[in-house]
Amino acid sequence: ELDNYAPLMKIQEKVFKNRNFAKVQLADLNNELRFNKGQIEVPRMQIQTNIMHLFVEGVYGLSGPTDLRIQVPLKNLRKSEGMDLPKASDNTAKGGASIYLRAKSNGNEPVGIALDAFGAVRKTKVEAKIK
Repeated sequence: ELDNYAPLMKIQEKVFKNRNFAKVQLADLNNELRFNKGQIEVPRMQIQTNIMHLFVEGVYGLSGPTDLRIQVPLKNLRKSEGMDLPKASDNTAKGGASIYLRAKSNGNEPVGIALDAFGAVRKTKVEAKIK
């Protein structure tokens, strides 16, 4: 659960103004992350909350560059307040029609998020090891 988490509150200000991001509950996450020289490799992972669902994969840099691909299914546009959370995420789900975003940083600047126009057809994937 995330209570009043500042980055999510900023998303609420810009995108989902009619949703309450003050208390975000997460379903169980099932995935195997790999740590390699200050970077966290994230195989495709579904994140389900009481606010929205999304998929994330790529590399998050603790002390270096970050390059995460984020898939936001369009079904998130429907109001989902109070929806029941499944017990576990399904990292193999496709997600349907989606908007693709890219979170990138060279390691010396804050992570920026932009539209990834070619996200749906991108071939490079982080190797999935689902527990």
